[in-house]
Amino acid sequence: MDHAGKEERARAESFCLWIHVKPRAREDAIVGWRGDDCLELRVRALPVRGAANDSCCKQLARALGVAPSRLCVEKGHTVARKRIRVQGLTREEGMRLLADFQRPKKG
Repeated sequence: MDHAGKEERARAESFCLWIHVKPRAREDAIVGWRGDDCLELRVRALPVRGAANDSCCKQLARALGVAPSRLCVEKGHTVARKRIRVQGLTREEGMRLLADFQRPKKG
């Protein structure tokens, strides 16, 4: 398989996911899907030097059953809304694993 074929296969076995992060939380938790198709996460870590980003990647990696090194923040390094790339799973596989996280209840 040539280099282009390997890149194409690697892209097929990865997907992007939008998340909304709330740092300085009481506990680390995946809260659930929001109305804007973002997965909401709470992290105890402070938003300093990437600590909250690292915490998000670790939480998502546990939920998806992949190593934290398979996740990276592609966009939104310094804001609450982030695009995360997950390698090693197709979008279908990843969304199936995250489907159990319900949207947070209002009220």
